[in-house]
Amino acid sequence: MNVYSYRMQFIFLFTLIIITSNISWASNRPQPLRQLTTSQTINVSNYRLPGMTDQQVIQAALNAAKIAGSQTTLRFEPNYKYQLGFNNKERYFTLTGYNHFILDGNGCEFNVGDLGGLFKINNSNNVIMQNFTVDMDTPAMSQGNIINWNQSTKTARVRVDAGYINPDHNWLSEHSTSEDKHKAYFIVKDKDGSGAHKQGTKNVMIYKNIAKGQDAGGDYYDISFNAAINVEAGDKFVMPASYTSMLAFPKNSGQITMKNINIYATTGAAIYSGESTINVLDTHIKIKPNSGRLLGSNRDGFIVRNPKWGPWIENSTFEATGDDGINIASNAETISTLNTNNQLTISTKTQINVGDQIAILNKHTMEVVYQGNATSKSNKTITLNTNLPIEIINSNNLQEDYLVYDLDVMADGFVIKNSEIKYSRRYGLLIAAKNGLIENNLFEKTAATAIAFEQENKDHGIGSFNMTVRNNIFDTNFIQTEIFNRPEVPHATAIGTWTSLDQNSNRPSDNYYFYRNFNVYDNLFKGTASDKGYAFYNEDASTFQVYNNDFMYQWTEDANGTWSDHNNWDVNNEIPNGNNRIAYFGNINSSTRTITLASSQSIKGLLLDSPNKYKIIGSPLIMQSNSSIASIDALQGSHIIHSDIQLNHNTEFFINSSTYLSTHVYSGDKDIIKLGDGLLRIYGNSPNFTGSINVHNGRMFIASDLRNAKGVNIHGNGTLMVTGHTSTINNHSGTLSPGNTYSASGQFEIHGNYTQSSNATLLANFNSTNNVITEDSIIVNGSANIDGTLKLLRINNASPQLNDSFLLMTTSNGITGTFSSIQNTIISNSLAFAITYTSNTINAQVALMGDANLDGIINQLDLNIVHNNLSSLTPISLTESSPLTWIDGDFNGDGIVNNTDLNLLTNNPIFIPEPTTTALSLFLLAPLALLRQRNAA
Repeated sequence: MNVYSYRMQFIFLFTLIIITSNISWASNRPQPLRQLTTSQTINVSNYRLPGMTDQQVIQAALNAAKIAGSQTTLRFEPNYKYQLGFNNKERYFTLTGYNHFILDGNGCEFNVGDLGGLFKINNSNNVIMQNFTVDMDTPAMSQGNIINWNQSTKTARVRVDAGYINPDHNWLSEHSTSEDKHKAYFIVKDKDGSGAHKQGTKNVMIYKNIAKGQDAGGDYYDISFNAAINVEAGDKFVMPASYTSMLAFPKNSGQITMKNINIYATTGAAIYSGESTINVLDTHIKIKPNSGRLLGSNRDGFIVRNPKWGPWIENSTFEATGDDGINIASNAETISTLNTNNQLTISTKTQINVGDQIAILNKHTMEVVYQGNATSKSNKTITLNTNLPIEIINSNNLQEDYLVYDLDVMADGFVIKNSEIKYSRRYGLLIAAKNGLIENNLFEKTAATAIAFEQENKDHGIGSFNMTVRNNIFDTNFIQTEIFNRPEVPHATAIGTWTSLDQNSNRPSDNYYFYRNFNVYDNLFKGTASDKGYAFYNEDASTFQVYNNDFMYQWTEDANGTWSDHNNWDVNNEIPNGNNRIAYFGNINSSTRTITLASSQSIKGLLLDSPNKYKIIGSPLIMQSNSSIASIDALQGSHIIHSDIQLNHNTEFFINSSTYLSTHVYSGDKDIIKLGDGLLRIYGNSPNFTGSINVHNGRMFIASDLRNAKGVNIHGNGTLMVTGHTSTINNHSGTLSPGNTYSASGQFEIHGNYTQSSNATLLANFNSTNNVITEDSIIVNGSANIDGTLKLLRINNASPQLNDSFLLMTTSNGITGTFSSIQNTIISNSLAFAITYTSNTINAQVALMGDANLDGIINQLDLNIVHNNLSSLTPISLTESSPLTWIDGDFNGDGIVNNTDLNLLTNNPIFIPEPTTTALSLFLLAPLALLRQRNAA
């Protein structure tokens, strides 16, 4: 389990339940269309005729679905691979007027060979597109290896991977102008082939010349640049061709949902949504598995422009996009002419409708200089409800000075949740919208800002407002040094708000921005400096509230070291010390490494994730959280914390399966919460620990004196092993095992009471060492209330002999109740453990099988005991509060006396029946037979 999935699944799910409806705007936002019921189905296979291409077959089926009308499902051939050839850079299929319609790919794949898109949707409502894959035969990109780098000439010699176009292909050369940075560029990728950008290089390098050559290795290309940073031989490269949308482009449509779709190659944005809202569920724009590709899409993963309602994006992936992962904005319009003081004509076809809120911004300062409403519209001309300010009326250059925004088409109420946005060439999210929720997502290695609230090009949207960003993981973002040759260091941040003002523009009054009401909380930042430097950059927001966020620092040295040396951590000039800091020790140590605490440190979390051991020694480690829970977790390996641990907050110990952690909890009045299937060992005396212990999963071993703790609780699948001292133990549903493992016996002392519930188990080991048998034993300096199961285990070939007696529990203030079930009582054909009770003890005595009265022989007296407890048609155990025990004739420990116990008695080789025994046995069985008949009736 990697660090992100651990934090998402464990920390977030255990400590915070996310309820989307607690956002004030959520009730107003239309929910995504997830299902439709249709009344008829059109099967594409029915339209396949000899000589038809796949494109012709699909078009014929689409035509039939259009004729069939609404309530129709178009079902493609299951798992079929449709080959779609060249289409003159146009979209293959246009869906116009398809309402209440399902396009069900049925697991098929559309393999396209063109630079155009796949579907265009016009004037359609309530449409679901689902269950298919989109790919390209030859991806529209060049990729390969940099085999040589000449720093003086800034020239890369590259070799192209098989199956990719060459750098001089016309798909690339058609878009090779140095100024058009969205279309032709050279990207440096990590050597590992993951698709992540190389850290420290430029975000994009614009090439100026390409020359082809040949050597012993085959064809190569020399590509020269005006500028380049941190390039070296062995790096990977990508050159994408960016054209139009690949998958969908809706116009004048409503409630469009795409779900369960895989998109492996696109020439432009994988999905493009104009003024129509597309919701994206379980859809994955990513590198094709096992393909060796380095891009998931040649441009953005998802572009959204000018919808009234924003998209709902859930359980989806945006991986290795050629530009932004998701880009949500509202395009501005320019003023063509000013007709009157309150009437203007827009230079392009406008989407503004009567009643919409209108804002006009100064292009140079981004100041909002006018707000009003549209009262009428005629073609491109709109009338406003109030007069424009004098500065606009007297302007001599309207188009160069002002931008017009429709505030009612700002992707209101967008939701992005439970998704992964990783390896974006630029931003993970670029947002210029309103009323947004971004939660439970992973942002990993975006080249620049993970979430940018930015008026980037001025025409991409007005400033965002009412944003909630919570419960996300930000892992090593802003790894590039420049974007479009523009230094990004001031904006190198995981979450940022800023406005692209003209150079030397003065910031105006409060009205220059729309950035307001940002709430950023309960997020995890890994590989970021802190809220002091690079996690947040708030240049323009009037209200930017940041709280309860955590920061993870990774140990970077494969060596012993000192915690307080910031050179040992991945965050410059900082160490993990604070109530929102998490220290991460990953799989970089080749052998056991010792980390020394020269002074006490406070942290919220400690994460150990290496098969090789880490030892933490020195001054105390204080667990102190900015919220309610701290955590110490081991995901793999065996680790030791010798430093004293002080719990100032409740602390969860998550120990993964097959993982071991030994530690000393010395002091604190907060709770230990044991989670995970691995083993947690607490050792050493802890007189100053006064919190409680809660074992929920896996095994916990107390080899210490914790008698001053509030109490110990065993829940669920938890197992508690003890060799020291504890306070009161409540065994609710887990297992209590004296000793240190299942393979040894031991004794411990409870300074308080012991309670075992009906679903709980006490495990008692009998261990043979040098022909001496020892037993598990518990000393209770209080009372014991017993129910549930007693499980007996004989280990190391332990063979107790007749009349051996073992003390399992002794109490000071008495025992109430008995075990309802005892497992593994039988030792041999003739011997068994007889569990007996006194007012203050529980004993295991080795007795003859069937010797109910424990007098050392099996005779008529024992049969009489069995007879007495069989004579009633209703077994005593069903009418009394306590189950029957050995002395009642229950020899197998199931709590009742029946013919099984009778057989165990009469089949004992030592038992010699008296003459009347055979007849008596038949008599004893008769009530049981009658009882079964009555129960069956």
